[in-house]
Amino acid sequence: MQKAHPLGSTILVRTLMDRRYFHGIRTIAAQILTKQAIEDLDYIGFYHLEKAFQEFFCLADSPMTRSNDFSDRTAYYIQCAIVKAIAKVRDSNGKAPFRVKRFLFDKLKFNDNSNNEV
Repeated sequence: MQKAHPLGSTILVRTLMDRRYFHGIRTIAAQILTKQAIEDLDYIGFYHLEKAFQEFFCLADSPMTRSNDFSDRTAYYIQCAIVKAIAKVRDSNGKAPFRVKRFLFDKLKFNDNSNNEV
């Protein structure tokens, strides 16, 4: 197995962010970014997952999540893949770092679907 490297995280996040790729490839990139979210690399994989989520699913310049839009199935798959990948980030003791817990808590707390059709 190849040792994790920050360059690998950069390549993976570019794959995740590129809408031209099939969603299956992009979701795999999100999963693999979890392997780059380690203490030795200062959790760069988590940083990239967080920034990708921010770019795709949050209001501009805000951590507030936009209302879910279920009309774009590919976006939904990517959103789920990023959150699942972030939820798997662990420190050397097998526990989720505070930054990860805060990210997940904030996304749940500020999730507003009142604008969605019933």
